[in-house]
Amino acid sequence: HFFSEQTVHGVLDRCKLIVHADRALFFLVDKPKKRLQMVADSSQEQMPWEGGESAMERSLLVPLSDGLLGYVARVGIGICVPDAHLDPRFNAELDKTLEYRTTSLLCLPVVDPTNEALVLGVTLVTNKVGGSAFTAQDRAIANALSRQL
Repeated sequence: HFFSEQTVHGVLDRCKLIVHADRALFFLVDKPKKRLQMVADSSQEQMPWEGGESAMERSLLVPLSDGLLGYVARVGIGICVPDAHLDPRFNAELDKTLEYRTTSLLCLPVVDPTNEALVLGVTLVTNKVGGSAFTAQDRAIANALSRQL
């Protein structure tokens, strides 16, 4: 799978627009190092790897064993959470690092199209505009868009 800047940002921007979200992020699974690495954030113009090796090293890392992102990467099933802070799997460290307050979220696996059991990444869509929770339709749309990655 090749994740180009144009594709990733295009998908994240469309997802954000269509489901009326505040932010969308994309994390790649690094199984050998047992972590997820943020490679795109819809609130930023530049991809981490455009800043060179040191910027990529500084990009956000999340252990596969940790939080909602790790859960989705491990089990390969997307989740819709109306209030992240009420979910015991939620790790508030991500919010602290991003200087952000997550409320509602969609967290969706990005799987290998030839092997759906292989999770390549995770799309995180946060904070439905207006303060409500994401709907089943939002989840279906975000999932379909994530499959374009």
